[in-house]
Amino acid sequence: MKAELVARDHRVSVLLDQWLDASKKSGADRSASTRAFYKTTMRAHILPIIRDLPVGEITPAHWAQIKARIPASQRAARRSAFATLSAFVRWAAEEGLADDVLANVKRQPPVPARARVLSDEELARVWRAADALPAPFMALYRLGIVTGQRRSEIAGMMWQELDRKAKVWTIPAARTKNGLEHIVSLSPLAVAEIDRLIDGKGSAEWPRKGPVLTTNGCRPVSGFSSAKRRIDVSIAEDGAAPFTLPWRFHDLRRTLATGLQKLSVRLEVTEAVLNHRSGARSGIVGVYQTHDYAEERREALDAWGAKVAALVAPTDIIDLAAERKARRAESGRTAS
Repeated sequence: MKAELVARDHRVSVLLDQWLDASKKSGADRSASTRAFYKTTMRAHILPIIRDLPVGEITPAHWAQIKARIPASQRAARRSAFATLSAFVRWAAEEGLADDVLANVKRQPPVPARARVLSDEELARVWRAADALPAPFMALYRLGIVTGQRRSEIAGMMWQELDRKAKVWTIPAARTKNGLEHIVSLSPLAVAEIDRLIDGKGSAEWPRKGPVLTTNGCRPVSGFSSAKRRIDVSIAEDGAAPFTLPWRFHDLRRTLATGLQKLSVRLEVTEAVLNHRSGARSGIVGVYQTHDYAEERREALDAWGAKVAALVAPTDIIDLAAERKARRAESGRTAS
């Protein structure tokens, strides 16, 4: 009976929260977003195979089963699953609950860096197509375009993080990928999109607490895949040629970085805008040169906002929903 109790207490599903909680309490270098990533990856790819297995019974063969469930085309998912399972097993070994049976297993190869950057025309079409989405998702995409921040950071935006008078958005360390607080300057275009969420027209009074992008007033938006499908449908119906390459939300971040480069913004300023601690801001430079480029970041994002506004303003006032409805009606008459 005692052996059964020990085995049950050491099941993977039971230990998952203990692992994540222990890393938080011990001060391990894991931000809240990283812990959330681990938890999501465990539930999506790992628990279906080893949920009820005692951690001490995990073998490389179990990783092979997990890997086999993930299509070979999803290289990033396979790499994430292996990294997550390895971290979990390594913790279990440190706790004396198991051996680190994955220590000598070949790691998954790195995923080639994506280089997708939207053209000016594509960026304007994404902006306009977002009009077909519910207001919170429209703001999600448009704020992605004008701020360049990560989707999870924008989706989780809280009113208490915003200061309309100062035109800044302070993302707390717990919500950033690198675990460092990040201040984002809000261009007039970004402020206008947030204003629009108040009453559909724009308001100078922002709430003091609660999620900004929400469909129920209680929780931040989710259902990103559905929103992406809807915006792709809207793009396909805008009458222009199809995009030559697929795109995803993160490409908006890369497009902003490239856009700032075209605007002659210095690399270290762009990295400050994106909250990067690599490249120009890593190593000894990051330790001894601590200027935060606050003014430069504001100038850069204001210039980028002006660039985006110039791209979308000529036709942004058109009622796109009415246009799509008219095209469908015309299509129906032609078919009949």
